[in-house]
Amino acid sequence: MNVTGKVKVEICGKTYTLITREDEAYVADLAKRITRAVDDILRDTPTLNLASALSLVCMDFADDLMKQQQSSDNLRAQIRDYVNEAGKAHMEADNLRKELADKEREIQDLKNRLGLRDLRNSID
Repeated sequence: MNVTGKVKVEICGKTYTLITREDEAYVADLAKRITRAVDDILRDTPTLNLASALSLVCMDFADDLMKQQQSSDNLRAQIRDYVNEAGKAHMEADNLRKELADKEREIQDLKNRLGLRDLRNSID
């Protein structure tokens, strides 16, 4: 969505009006995920207040984000390595094809020379 719009969401019982370029359903899903995560923490640790639970949810989401970014960076590095290896293999294959063509020419030259000698021997 390229148009900036206002989206109302509810997070932990409080309504927020957000200005976003994202789809309304996507933003609502984010709000539900945050609320669910806070509810889970408060259920497991009822002595926490809402601000503490929200802080822990932020830490958990930030941790997930960092791990995903590291994973993405690792995948990009692997892909870069694979592309480099593929390029080297392609160059090596080209060199081997050229070498094979040279050897085939040498073989043909030798066959031609041998053929000429055979003709000379059969004339004598």
